[in-house]
Amino acid sequence: DMYPAGQQNQIRSMLANTLQAVVSQTLFSRIDKPGMCPAVEILLCTPAVRNLIRESRTFEIPNVIETNRNIGMKTLDTAIAELYFNGMIGREDAIAQAAYPDKLDRQLVA
Repeated sequence: DMYPAGQQNQIRSMLANTLQAVVSQTLFSRIDKPGMCPAVEILLCTPAVRNLIRESRTFEIPNVIETNRNIGMKTLDTAIAELYFNGMIGREDAIAQAAYPDKLDRQLVA
């Protein structure tokens, strides 16, 4: 919604047509040894993702990422959980940086 209302549909369409992937990372202090480690979120622009962008339904993208793990997509919270279960980061840091802290907190108990 950064663009004037009259341009938003055009901008969403342009973004949906040109975007290939989004990779983002959050750095964590390691607990297993000195240094940092990244939790990496990966979004690939599939036809479903492009459609969600065009229709201004980007709030549904995390669900698409979860259901497309088999092609290499990964949510930030999944990446954080992997680091935690591999003994690389602490629980408090994991929950503090999560996109959905309550959901991740429940996953870390399992």
